[in-house]
Amino acid sequence: MEFLRWSSDQEDGYCVLDSPLVDDESQYLGEDLHCSWPDDVTVPMDDDYPEDIELVDNPYGSIFPIVSQKIVDILAKELPEGNIEFLPVTILNHKGHPEPDNYFILHPKEIVDCIDQEASVVEWNPLAPEELMGCESMVLNEDKIPPSSKLFRLKHWGSVIIIRSDLAELLESEGVTGLYFPPAKGYNGVG
Repeated sequence: MEFLRWSSDQEDGYCVLDSPLVDDESQYLGEDLHCSWPDDVTVPMDDDYPEDIELVDNPYGSIFPIVSQKIVDILAKELPEGNIEFLPVTILNHKGHPEPDNYFILHPKEIVDCIDQEASVVEWNPLAPEELMGCESMVLNEDKIPPSSKLFRLKHWGSVIIIRSDLAELLESEGVTGLYFPPAKGYNGVG
């Protein structure tokens, strides 16, 4: 089984998003947020791309993955209940008006300790000693990944979301737009 990174890629015409307007981004990673999540979080389209307005299922730009209702419906069927949250957001177009479609922050709560730290040559964050800043070339110890884990965060590097290749292929086969799943192996924290 191959493990990939959840990402997105910029394409001409497709909107680019800024990050959600939330008070504390650090609380985001791995915690149960559904009960405390505000119902008025907005995500503006990036003013640097005024001509790019088409919405896709997995838009580019935000530091958090933003996904459409279509992705939510697929993942809700495929993942164990309680392993993931979908936190509602409203996308604001370039004129500041809300888009009518439902979008959500993809928030996997499962955290797996599977980075081979020695083989990856990890770099620790001096300001947050339990977190990684990057690595020379990511190597995952797949023996430490539970067979049921299809979509999860990495322990010590919570901003990285890993998706198993069979789940990525399912999303692609369902015609989901805006997907980009580069290999986890070899990732160094850039791009």
